[in-house]
Amino acid sequence: MDRRFILQNYHYLIDCSAMTPEDAEKVYSQLQALYIFVDYVFQKPRTYALLIQDGEPELSSVFRPPDGCRVTPLQPR
Repeated sequence: MDRRFILQNYHYLIDCSAMTPEDAEKVYSQLQALYIFVDYVFQKPRTYALLIQDGEPELSSVFRPPDGCRVTPLQPR
């Protein structure tokens, strides 16, 4: 399956592949505590897709990516 198709509905791609698995899992847990839709991107280890629902905070206001973590906007919110 084409990864772009799978991710088309998400707002952000959070790439923690440069981090240790343990540190990347901490990022996932932090995001999951704030947002309903945080999913693993199985094609790329330690990478997550985030969809922000109405009423949830904008990512930049609650999340500062740690070293080794890169946030890429996928579509405007």
